[in-house]
Amino acid sequence: MSMSSAIVPEVLLDKNYENWKVWLKSYLLGQGLWDIVDGSDANPVGAGLNAWRKNNGKALHAIQISCGSDMLTHIREIESAKDAWDRLASVHAHASGARKGFLEAELRACKQGTYTISEYARKVKDICDQLEAIGARKDNDTRVAIISENLRPEFDAMRVIVQKNKRTMEEAVSLFLQEEALLERHKLESNNEVKDMSNEAFFSTAHGSFRNRGRSRMRDDHIDTVSTKEQDDGDKKADNNEEALCVIMGQVNTADNQ
Repeated sequence: MSMSSAIVPEVLLDKNYENWKVWLKSYLLGQGLWDIVDGSDANPVGAGLNAWRKNNGKALHAIQISCGSDMLTHIREIESAKDAWDRLASVHAHASGARKGFLEAELRACKQGTYTISEYARKVKDICDQLEAIGARKDNDTRVAIISENLRPEFDAMRVIVQKNKRTMEEAVSLFLQEEALLERHKLESNNEVKDMSNEAFFSTAHGSFRNRGRSRMRDDHIDTVSTKEQDDGDKKADNNEEALCVIMGQVNTADNQ
């Protein structure tokens, strides 16, 4: 934030000259010192010299204390209020010419990209405001055209509506914000539909897996049951064979004794 002085709301920096000169001129007019600064009251010779020097000193002091430290370096050695005023105007003209070219190029290259509508509109407004501060004003229609033409393709439909019907910058941004909210809602709904379909496919697959696993378990239980039955039958056959062998051996022993 710019520092203020007792004379102007903001001291002179490299970006606020247009506002600064209006504030300071109003002050100098009110103090009866503007004629010294604009050259109407030139440096006299003779009786009026002391009065002029006094007023020149007051005007020069007002200019000096209304400058930031960087701007003050340009007028530090100057003793005439008019010369100091003219020097600051010249510095501003030189700096603003270079700055204007830079800002114009930045504005032409400004695109929405990954910015939200709010972020993008704020960026465009900031650049336009900086241009206006150095005397290169961008009117409403120009600002609307800039923000409309460099939006992402999904805003094409709303762009046509905005360009067809003249809108203020605020109205255009409001419409684009509504379109952005609508697009976000559709995107969210689509994502939810995809997620629901994925969940449905997952549970369907899982259900089939559990069902097949149940069938497999039933088959395994059946095999186990069959295997146990066969083992029991085998054990019974073995016992019967053993009993038959004992009977035969008993008969053989009886025959031998006789």
